[in-house]
Amino acid sequence: MTVSLVRDADLVPAPPARDWTGTIELLTVGRIDREKNPLLLVDALAALRRQRPGRYRLVWVGTGPLEAAVRRRAEELGVGDVIEFAGFVPFGPELLERYRKAHLFVHVSLTEGVPAVLIEALASGTPVVATDVGGVAAMLDGGRLGLLVPPADLDALVAALVQAIEDAGGRDLRVREGLEAARAWTLDKQAERIARFIKGSAAENPIEQATGEATT
Repeated sequence: MTVSLVRDADLVPAPPARDWTGTIELLTVGRIDREKNPLLLVDALAALRRQRPGRYRLVWVGTGPLEAAVRRRAEELGVGDVIEFAGFVPFGPELLERYRKAHLFVHVSLTEGVPAVLIEALASGTPVVATDVGGVAAMLDGGRLGLLVPPADLDALVAALVQAIEDAGGRDLRVREGLEAARAWTLDKQAERIARFIKGSAAENPIEQATGEATT
């Protein structure tokens, strides 16, 4: 079971309308530490800026021990002015609004389980680009719901980001299917599955059902 705080009511009814002709806002959400490989994202932003100066900005939600190093790298590469460090934002309306406002959600971890942030992005109708580590590929259905790139591969990451921006047809299809998939991963749906499992287990154990006591 995937752990999610997203409720049915948090799902957008349809993917938000976005202007893809102007400034492109990238969003990342997560702790700024070594496992999340944050410097790769700064390098990617710098590469994108060299291709199209003035077009990209990055919103970074999260804090961590490498934040100072990330800020230094951003200044060295000349992209410090287009990164907003938003700090820790708890799950709730403000965080969900950041997902919905962003053009792309980017997740570049070196190691991962099954990230709840991917559900949050899909539930917000936001296109996803993520590294193929841990349970990410399974959650994104092998790339059907979001673009997958090898970990620590700058060229592949930049190419995937450009593809997500320029390939409107593929992007929109992934977003629609991702939003539909997210409907099955909400907290409400998970609670329903747990309730059915418990009810089914009790029905299969007549002694427990009759006495209200668990058998061993």
